[in-house]
Amino acid sequence: MTSRWYVPGVDARTNSTGLSLPVTRGLVACHFLDGAAEAVRNRVDGQVDGVITNTPTWYDGYGAFVGSTSPGVASYLSTDAADVDLTDVTILTVVRSSSAFSAAATRPQLAGSYGAISSDLYSTSLNVTGTPSSAPAATVAALASRNNGGVPAAVSASITVTDMSAWTILAMTVLGAGGAGALNIYNLTNAATATATMSSARMPHPTRLFQIGATSSTLIAGAVDNAAFILHDAVLTQAELTRQAAGVRRRMLAYHGIVC
Repeated sequence: MTSRWYVPGVDARTNSTGLSLPVTRGLVACHFLDGAAEAVRNRVDGQVDGVITNTPTWYDGYGAFVGSTSPGVASYLSTDAADVDLTDVTILTVVRSSSAFSAAATRPQLAGSYGAISSDLYSTSLNVTGTPSSAPAATVAALASRNNGGVPAAVSASITVTDMSAWTILAMTVLGAGGAGALNIYNLTNAATATATMSSARMPHPTRLFQIGATSSTLIAGAVDNAAFILHDAVLTQAELTRQAAGVRRRMLAYHGIVC
């Protein structure tokens, strides 16, 4: 026998059995990009909502974000999660892109924190690099900045996504203390992984929030569709990421028909 409870004014989707996240260890942000009102909502209890910059285009279950080579034009969602507050990092996101990947002006930035100090990129992010040079195949890199005598130095691990135009669940983890295997990237749709060593500790950006969908940088201006973003202040294991991806996959399919 099954009982159903109806409570006026309560959105039970976040806590229902089919939609609750399977892994909550270190969880600090969870955004489902179901439209402007839903996208800003951080579904983690006690956390502050995000802020949308400029005008993404909203579709059933996702937002279409674009970068720009002109200041103040890029569209993205800023979470309330500050990079400097996180020791370890796990990012999981559901994305796709049909941009040309051959140049920065057309490559998409997927999710992360961004900035520049001196000539070094200061970032913890998932982004598409220049190889392969054309869609639909893309090289996706997990990028983290380690401490290089007080100046951040970029470390990356990368995988090839055969068809970036299809919905893909990507994740990355960064062990803040550095060391062997401290940086990892996962294609949770097609089971590809890569690992990199960080010879010193992660150097988080002192002012940046984690952004979803694009970046305020004028150097990376591609377009990306983003359906979900989850952030943990912990390094999830591959088994935990697989469970988390399964929960997100169920939600995407049940509510929006998105297959990932």
